[in-house]
Amino acid sequence: GCCANCLRRYFTTLVQDALYAMPVISCPLCRLRVPTASWSPFVDETVYNKYVGNAFALLSLRCPSCDSTTSFASQSKPPAVRNDSALARARTRAAELRLELQREELWGDLLAAREAALQRRKGMLAVVERHCSAEAEAQATTVADMLVEAWKRFENTEASADEFVTRLHCA
Repeated sequence: GCCANCLRRYFTTLVQDALYAMPVISCPLCRLRVPTASWSPFVDETVYNKYVGNAFALLSLRCPSCDSTTSFASQSKPPAVRNDSALARARTRAAELRLELQREELWGDLLAAREAALQRRKGMLAVVERHCSAEAEAQATTVADMLVEAWKRFENTEASADEFVTRLHCA
């Protein structure tokens, strides 16, 4: 086993050595994950706040349009479970579910905004394509009319079609 001081030092070192990261805190003996609510009572408040601050940094995003930032992390600190009562477990589970719901709502908002941006882009592309298509069609009609007129003028002369093409390219 490990004493409380050894665990405090171990958990503190893991958190402080992780710059802008949230390492999985594992048991020093069995190497399985230790839930945050279980190891947080062993460390100082500053160590825990650094760990949570890293989560905010990792889950933050900046809007490319307005340059504002937001985080998918919850603003509230999840309560540390210091006793193993059913009420404490239920409160912890309720807090986790609220946080999960908030994340899902943020993801939904993000996906809806992305879809709206894609639809606006598609709409703009369709307008540009219609404009380009109409412009290209007008140019092709003008060129075809010019060719017909040139052929009519050339048809009255006694030259070959090869001469017509040569004169057309040289003109």
